[in-house]
Amino acid sequence: MFAQPNNANYDESKVPSYTLPDPLVAADGTRISTPEAWREKRRPELVRLFESQMYGAVPPNAPKDLKSELLERTAGALGGKAVRKQVKIAFGPGPVAPAMEILLYLPANAKGPAPVFLGYNFYGNHSIHADPGIHLSKSWMRDSPDFGVADHKATEASRGVRASRWPVELILSRGYGLAVIYYGDVDPDFDDGFKNGVHALTGKPGPEEWGSVATWAWGLSRAMDYLVEDPDVDAQRVAVMGHSRLGKTSLWAGAMDERFAMVVSNDSGCGGAALSRRAFGETVERINTSFPHWFADSFNQYNAKESSLPVDQHELIALIAPRPVYIASAEEDLWADPTGEFLSGVNAGPVYELLGRQGLGTEHRPPTESPIHHQIGHHVRRGGHDVTDYDWTQWMDFADERLRSPLVSQLDRILDLKGVGAPAISPDGKTIAYTRRGEVRLVGVDGSNDRALAKGSEPSWSPDGRSIGYFSGAEFGRQIWTTPVAGGAPSRVTSSTEYIDRFRWAPDSQRIAYIARPKPWAALTYLAQPDVEGTPTIVDSNNLPRNRLWLVELASHATKPLTPPDVSVGGYEQWFPDAFSFSPDGATIAFGKRPHAKAGSHLDSEVAVVSTADGKLKTVTDRPGMDAYPQYSPDGKRIAFISTERRNWVTVSHIYLLDPSTGQVEKLTADVDRKIGDYSWSHDGKKIYFILDDGVTQPVYELDVAARKTRALVQDGKVYSALSVATKGPGMAFLRQSPTEPGDLYFTEPGRFEPRQLTHVDRDVAEWPEIPTEVIRWKSYDGLEIEGIVHKPAGYEPGKRCPLLVIPHGGPHAVNANGYVSGEARLFAERGWAVFRPNFRGSGGYGEAFLRADIKNWGVGDYEDEMSGVDKLIADGLVDPDRLAIAGASYGGYMSSWTISQTDRFKAAVIGAAITDTQAFLRTLDVPDRFVDYLGEDPRNYARHSPLAYGDRMVTPTLVWHGELDIRVPLMQGRALYVTLQKYGVPSQFLIYRGEAHGVSQPAHVRDLLERKVDWLERWTLR
Repeated sequence: MFAQPNNANYDESKVPSYTLPDPLVAADGTRISTPEAWREKRRPELVRLFESQMYGAVPPNAPKDLKSELLERTAGALGGKAVRKQVKIAFGPGPVAPAMEILLYLPANAKGPAPVFLGYNFYGNHSIHADPGIHLSKSWMRDSPDFGVADHKATEASRGVRASRWPVELILSRGYGLAVIYYGDVDPDFDDGFKNGVHALTGKPGPEEWGSVATWAWGLSRAMDYLVEDPDVDAQRVAVMGHSRLGKTSLWAGAMDERFAMVVSNDSGCGGAALSRRAFGETVERINTSFPHWFADSFNQYNAKESSLPVDQHELIALIAPRPVYIASAEEDLWADPTGEFLSGVNAGPVYELLGRQGLGTEHRPPTESPIHHQIGHHVRRGGHDVTDYDWTQWMDFADERLRSPLVSQLDRILDLKGVGAPAISPDGKTIAYTRRGEVRLVGVDGSNDRALAKGSEPSWSPDGRSIGYFSGAEFGRQIWTTPVAGGAPSRVTSSTEYIDRFRWAPDSQRIAYIARPKPWAALTYLAQPDVEGTPTIVDSNNLPRNRLWLVELASHATKPLTPPDVSVGGYEQWFPDAFSFSPDGATIAFGKRPHAKAGSHLDSEVAVVSTADGKLKTVTDRPGMDAYPQYSPDGKRIAFISTERRNWVTVSHIYLLDPSTGQVEKLTADVDRKIGDYSWSHDGKKIYFILDDGVTQPVYELDVAARKTRALVQDGKVYSALSVATKGPGMAFLRQSPTEPGDLYFTEPGRFEPRQLTHVDRDVAEWPEIPTEVIRWKSYDGLEIEGIVHKPAGYEPGKRCPLLVIPHGGPHAVNANGYVSGEARLFAERGWAVFRPNFRGSGGYGEAFLRADIKNWGVGDYEDEMSGVDKLIADGLVDPDRLAIAGASYGGYMSSWTISQTDRFKAAVIGAAITDTQAFLRTLDVPDRFVDYLGEDPRNYARHSPLAYGDRMVTPTLVWHGELDIRVPLMQGRALYVTLQKYGVPSQFLIYRGEAHGVSQPAHVRDLLERKVDWLERWTLR
């Protein structure tokens, strides 16, 4: 639009050093670590800063409740390719009030509401196309003989002069609509003292009120007001785009108005996508000098003082998160600083990742015309300051992936389940603490007075019921905090430099005990010391990580260790729980004593007690296998604990009772043939309550301690979890779910088990498609009865055969519970698949004999269980035998890789974190004894159970994925499968997720993997 000054800096070596403000650090210095904290705290802070210091706020007298008028509609525009509409939106009453016109083209062949790109143009709607039906703009324009503008008015010579920037037919052919507005309708682009356009109605703005950029952004939102009402427009898929100063506008509009589903910035430069602190090309001072009307007057204070800005443009990009944003640049357009625009995308990435999306995915600027299409998109094209067909093609490709695809909105919905967790009932049984999205909340057992208490996790009541302890990882890292229940300021209890694993209140409510381990070991990888340049990482059986028990006084914060450094208090719990317990008088703590904290250490655990006064330690059991999870009885005379009874991984577990004075041990659950994990004493010590896997259900059980008898308190087929029992009266809290009910918080009194629902945090799931779910049973090859869960497609029509996705579980001791249909099971069922989750032999929840039926039987018996179930579904008429797929991870990945080595019936597979070369696996994982318990001591027998031993039989197109840091199933297992598939010419890809261990947990990775699963399985199975 204007010539660029000759004195601008285009030399990277002259870019000043700078430090960017962290978008995830709040104004008070606290670290933003949850999506809720971002939405409720940090995002509003940044909006206020950008409004007050840069763009300006919309004044209170801005026009509201505007009405639209359809001026013209032509069904056969552009030779029958389009429906053309022209709409007037007046900013005030009367025929001469300022107004803007929207030109809207929609694809003539659209089968429903169309997604739309919305943007401003520089020379009138008529300039974007030679279509004679477009109204000639009557608004003020900058004179341009080349563009047919004379005396600040458009002429017929203006028609189509900017068509090169608006490939209307190309846009329509891709299935998109296009809505354009002349930006001068809203505010003429010259320093007129704010007397024209909408400013004629509002008057001169205050120093922190809108400049023209914010005014233009306001106009885009008023256009959106119309688009949401137009039945021919898909209002959920409107992308706002802008070039140059209008790119600045589109970014601010997208940040302020979350109805825009996607935002595109093209060559927007300073005040747009480029980092201000780089002072490269266009600068703050240059903008404010040449265009004093663009920004708020308050922005002038940062002329040549960019480092003083409280924000920078990466935070503007972050305000658009988690919605997709595309930052486009041109290699010759140094005025707009392509590098600064790219770096804004890079530095907005942490916010996108916090919200479960992948940002740019790289910190290295890609070569010219090498586009990035993650949730933040980017390209640098050849040429200068312009809009080209290349740009539009990239934006539409990006929109195809991020905006138009139903998968995007489907994943948004499915992955946004709020859920509740960590219920903790008060000692008197009248109030329950629980967590929801990083927030500790309280609710009465009658469902009343549900309120937020603190930001944190893992709440625990003080025994006197006056305070809640919890973990918070804000400014000081993961530390223990307490907050008075009646109200008051939170108090930080610990200042540990170590990783605090868990904590318990002392009976006097004046002390807290916790276990911690050095931070280099917090992740419990092989690291035995911090990485130091020039030194190796030491792996030594004598220096594996250990948890120590500490005691802290709440009044003084005085802290002391209770256990020696050569003893571990519990460990890393994956398969078996562990805990520690104060005696009622607070004099001792019982715990599971282990040689180290690594996985597998539970089998060497004994119950021990330690004095809280002097740290004197005494081991009170000496038995084979795991003796752990001790809990003092309410009277302090007995200690309950859990035992596996032998040193073997493939076993159930039981509750035992120890008399510390005599050492006598009694088994309490001889009538239970399941693995028992967490449990709780009743307040009077007469009962013990626990939840266990029972087939596909998880009921609540009651153990009569005196009678040594157990009974199920409920057998309703639902899934119960996270049991919490009151310590000074009757009452228990837990979570409950079913195939149609997401997990919510419930309360009941054990004497009359009548659960009362206290939360309804995911009410909107009632509007989700129903997934018919059925538990089926069948006989396997040897007559063993097998059980599994089948999810039929949403909207299933009886008699119609469906594609089938088999999802084998991990373990192999894990079990599929019949809980709420979510995650990938829902994703595929909503997309028309039947989903089958079998509980083959070796699964938990069916007793020890069933569990041990997988010993020396991997890939043999469990494979036959799986396939006989598939054959049943085919025989029942549900499944199309020619459209079978399988997707599993961990042991489910082993089952998937074994399956494709034994049959060619599956059209596609996705295999993650999988054991594929059993012989190499047993020599490289972190817990080899676990798998020796399954496969025996002789490694020469392992090839029989190795999928790669049959690699020449594999023909199924397979997507392989693995975590980079996986020590449970080392990365080479996934690579070996991929190399084998490539060797035999099988279509395959290999994904390595950086920073992930055994599985994927980072929200962006979870989403990315689901997207790739859908693409791979549907491409090969449904084609």
